[in-house]
Amino acid sequence: MEPPITMPHLMKSERRHELKTNDMARGLEHLPDMARRYGTRILLGVILVVLVVVIILNRLHARRAAAQAAHEGLASAQYALSELRSFNTFQYLTPEGDVLARIRQQLTEEARNGLSVALGQTGDTQIMAAALVAQGDLNWLVATLPPVPAATTRPSLNLEPEPAKALDLAEKSYQQVLSHYGEQRIAAIAARFGLAAIAENNKDWTKARTYYDTIANDPDVPTALKTQASVRLTILAQLQNPILLAKPSSQPATQPTTAQAATPTTAPTTQP
Repeated sequence: MEPPITMPHLMKSERRHELKTNDMARGLEHLPDMARRYGTRILLGVILVVLVVVIILNRLHARRAAAQAAHEGLASAQYALSELRSFNTFQYLTPEGDVLARIRQQLTEEARNGLSVALGQTGDTQIMAAALVAQGDLNWLVATLPPVPAATTRPSLNLEPEPAKALDLAEKSYQQVLSHYGEQRIAAIAARFGLAAIAENNKDWTKARTYYDTIANDPDVPTALKTQASVRLTILAQLQNPILLAKPSSQPATQPTTAQAATPTTAPTTQP
């Protein structure tokens, strides 16, 4: 049985309630002073938090925009390259050769502009590797496309830089892929094909064979590309040791048969 509530108990309870009420009242009285004293600091903290959030969101947006620009730049460059490859010797021998030369210059400029965006707007290793391969392919084309007859009297119709310099630039781009982005498998394969083609152009058969052997003997290389490398090795043997045609005893030997020239294997287009 609970003891009865006496008057002293009631008085103590009321006293405790009164003290709590007084404490709350004194706290409310000091609230304006506390707000004046700490309000500025609190507001500054809130502003700083909001500012940090805004900065983070802006950076994320900038990265997305840069990545999108890089994808679009690379796609534009690869499209211009495909168009540039579509021009052949016979087109440049037409009376409109100077017009076609201008188109070729325009496509080259479009490719360079797209690559400039792709290489400058992102740190994505896949995009960087593919853009460097495309840059190598572009300079390879500049060096090896057939000359325009009209350029004999109009040098401005020629592509820049001159072939030897363009080959040097192409080799540097392919080497950059292997040096910095070797883990990008398809780009690395394309770079080796490009370097092999340059070696063939320079009649450096040993170097060309080394690149083709690396591709053909790599178990991770797709079968189609391994086959392509093996075919080039066979052609390379013909180029290095040409089969001479039979000759009459009274005449000099005929010129050796020539195999199809090598062309770099480009990396696939990277979609945004």
